[in-house]
Parts: sequence; structure tokens; C-alpha cells
Amino acid sequence: ELRFQVRNGLERRRLELELALKQQFMRIAAHDLRNPVCLILLSAGLAARAGTPAELAGELADIQSSARQIQNIIDTFLNVQKSGTGRVNLVLLAEAIVAQHQAAADLKGIALQLKDHDPHLPQATAEAGHAYQALTNYVRNAIKFLPAGGRIAVSLSTRAGNLRVEVQDDGPGVPVAERAALFTE
Repeated sequence: ELRFQVRNGLERRRLELELALKQQFMRIAAHDLRNPVCLILLSAGLAARAGTPAELAGELADIQSSARQIQNIIDTFLNVQKSGTGRVNLVLLAEAIVAQHQAAADLKGIALQLKDHDPHLPQATAEAGHAYQALTNYVRNAIKFLPAGGRIAVSLSTRAGNLRVEVQDDGPGVPVAERAALFTE
């Protein structure tokens, strides 16, 4: 009976943590949907006032691009929702996250790119929500703190049999005095 209570308590704690992670992911996904929705609304307003067919075509292309970003966010969300710890396709995840943040980078005058990589990299064993959140945070912070004209590169590779995801930018980096506080709440 004691073993059952302990196991039941551990299972309840695991479920509580899983629920908290999914709720946090929902907040992130909702936040990420705001940018492309705002761009669609802005482009639709500009399209309504377009003076030439070329201007109209440009605004419609922007609307289509933002709609694709929303679709990528939703697809990523659905994939994360149906998976726990398991196999994660980091190529698809990185492609979706770069696409989700492209408009924000463009608005700030930052070049964001997913570097060339082997499209057949093996899948990672990970919790999809954590992988999404970690990579999203790195890309979002790079955009937030990088000055206009900067460059951000997301790369995928294998090294010594391990999958590797890197987010590199050409900004000044975190001051040495502040680095210890990076991983605290």
C-alpha cells in the first residue's frame, strides 16, 4: 500500500509537471501567433489601399507568408501536444521556429537563417515541448538583444554521434558579470 501511494504520488507529480509544461507551451504558442496575425492585418489594410496591381500583389504575398507562419506554429503545436518524451525531428522543429520568427527578425532588420544541413539527420530522443521551448527562447532572445543589421544562424549537425543544434549571432553577447544569472529564475 505504501509503494502504491508513493508511485501514485510520483505519477501525480509527473502529470502536474507535464500539465504545467503544456500550459507554458500554450502561452508561448499564443504569443508567437500574434506577430503573423498582426502582419496579416497590416498587409490586408495596405492591400485595400494598394494603388497598383504590383502593390496589391506584394501585400498579398506578405499575407500568404504570414499565413504560412501561422500554419507552421499550429503544426508544431499539434506535434508537441501529441508527443511526450520520444523521437523529435529537430530539422522540422528548427525550420518551423525559424519561420515563426522570420517576420520579427525582418522587422528589426536582422538576418535570420537556418544554415544548410543534412535533411536526413536522425531524430533526437527528447521531450518535444522542452526542445521547442529551448530553441524558441534562444532564437527569440537573439532577436531581442541583437542590434539592427545583425545576423542569426541556426545550424543542425552531428558531432561524435550526438545531434547538435546551435544558435549563433554576431552580437556582443551577455556581459561576463551577468552570465551566472542566466539560468536562474
